[in-house]
Amino acid sequence: MNETPFMFYDSNFISKRFVKDKDISIANYTKYMLDKTQSIFKYDGLPDTIPKRMLELYLQMNGYVGIFKHEGKLYCAFGGMGAIPDAYYRPTQFILANPYLKLTKTFNIAYETNIDKANPDNYCVIIPNDTMYMGMLPMYYKYASLLTENDITMRIADINLRLTSLISAGDDKTRNTALEFLKEIEKGNLGVLADNSFLESLKVIPATAASFSNYMSQLIEYEQYLKASWFHDVGLNSNYNMKREALNSSETNMNEDVLLPFIDNMMEERKLGLERVKKLFDVDITVEFNSSWENVQEKVEIGLEELDNNETVEDEQESKEVEEDDKDESDNT
Repeated sequence: MNETPFMFYDSNFISKRFVKDKDISIANYTKYMLDKTQSIFKYDGLPDTIPKRMLELYLQMNGYVGIFKHEGKLYCAFGGMGAIPDAYYRPTQFILANPYLKLTKTFNIAYETNIDKANPDNYCVIIPNDTMYMGMLPMYYKYASLLTENDITMRIADINLRLTSLISAGDDKTRNTALEFLKEIEKGNLGVLADNSFLESLKVIPATAASFSNYMSQLIEYEQYLKASWFHDVGLNSNYNMKREALNSSETNMNEDVLLPFIDNMMEERKLGLERVKKLFDVDITVEFNSSWENVQEKVEIGLEELDNNETVEDEQESKEVEEDDKDESDNT
């Protein structure tokens, strides 16, 4: 029977490797978020040679991806961009080296005005993740680093909470008596002190201040704030509020209008890139929101429709009131 590797039983190893080791902790936070944001978009019409997983990883991790044709098939890859820039100072060439395809080639980058359908094999389409070609990693590393620092602080604070007081003994006899007394208490027995000298030479000093529980609450709140901010930046609503009172529906939904700008920008760049792919290679690929992001988009659209309807009703009511006032004035005259 195969046993689980020892590392899963060694709590000291886990604590040292996955909590105290900052680099590993940051990498884990980042990878878990990449797992989540793999579900932002869904594609229809992707060829078998372009796996959706690799397309999104290239985009989110590197900031852009190149789509090119090789031996009649479309591929996506990450490469270098450069050469003499165009009129808008955009790079004009994409340099690729792929050992598996045995391909080392410099492609011309197809923009809206220079697509040459007669020679598509010499061109590639660059699809940015966002307008600034940033990708997601700078944002992810920021939040992952802050969460890792907070995890380490919380771990230290949690360990310190185990120690409610410090016991100081003036001699070995008092020390041994104190140890026996604590052992009896740990066993669940009532401790009995037979010697007054024990109390005279023993000192008990509180180890934690009364405000320490407040300190832990602040660390927990900070963790929730970081996670909520991170989710907001990738277009997901995570209800975080510093208020201690109950929240009404308008307060829980107040952040929805700031969720989508960055995700909408990512969607727009993908759509524009796929339009160029269709124009250059005659391959129709579509993209739309998926999973929770689709729900957020629908909620925002419904909210905008309700706002428009409310404004229309208010305008009609105001117009009716004006007409009634005009009629009253006319009757009085």
